[in-house]
Amino acid sequence: MSRPTSSRAAAIRSLGLLLGAFALAGLIAACGDDSGTTAKKPAVTTAPGKGAGTAPGGLAGTSWSLVQAVEATSQPTLDFSTDGKVSGSTGCNRFSGTYAQKGAGIRITLGPLTRAACTSDAATRQEQQIISGLGAARRADQAGATLVLRDGGGKQLLSYAAVSGQLAGTSWSVRGVNTGNAVETSALTEKLTLQFGSGGAISGDGGCNTFRGTYTQSGSNVKISGLSSTMMGCEQDVSNMEAKYLAALQASTKVTRSGNSLELRDDKGALQVNAVLAG
Repeated sequence: MSRPTSSRAAAIRSLGLLLGAFALAGLIAACGDDSGTTAKKPAVTTAPGKGAGTAPGGLAGTSWSLVQAVEATSQPTLDFSTDGKVSGSTGCNRFSGTYAQKGAGIRITLGPLTRAACTSDAATRQEQQIISGLGAARRADQAGATLVLRDGGGKQLLSYAAVSGQLAGTSWSVRGVNTGNAVETSALTEKLTLQFGSGGAISGDGGCNTFRGTYTQSGSNVKISGLSSTMMGCEQDVSNMEAKYLAALQASTKVTRSGNSLELRDDKGALQVNAVLAG
């Protein structure tokens, strides 16, 4: 076979280069580039709820108290744990469940609810509003110390105010004390009080004698120490409760404040003292 002439060879080379350029252009068009001019498929987002998982969001670790609550057995509260669990009070009963949050979207799934009767029709209506509102909530608007839960259409369902976990400057009426075998609630425990000063001082009434000491708080950690009391003579049962109360306070290492309720627990999680906000 004769070799092509130089002009023919040049034409063949030009044709090869042209075909290579077309192939490269097609490859670039198929892969896109870094300039952002190539159209991309929109990202797919999943609303909280089915298929969204149970990971908590910005509300994790916060505690809230219902705004403009009617008088009931206790203050209605709402607590979000860091592991996707929710709990609180309707003012009559306590509830628990789970929550999923993604951005401002939220889905709350309630579980068990205690069955105590409400003290009034208004408290009953409030409880019904809370339970239905939590179940219907699809959006959580949090602005500073305020939390508003809304339905899918943006209608306001419930409004809450943030609860501070700080003990300084608060006073409490004791309801229960760990006596070593169980947490006792009786006429004796109802006489016990507890005050946390703003400078680390703690004081209260043991049912017969008054006491004082010191405390430190760092988040949910608390240490109560150096308790000493007056030396008035007391009835034996009162004196026994007083001693157990002071021992329970000094055994406490963890504090949880939810609405108008306070719980002090030891390192193992055992409840030592529970109380309600005085006044």
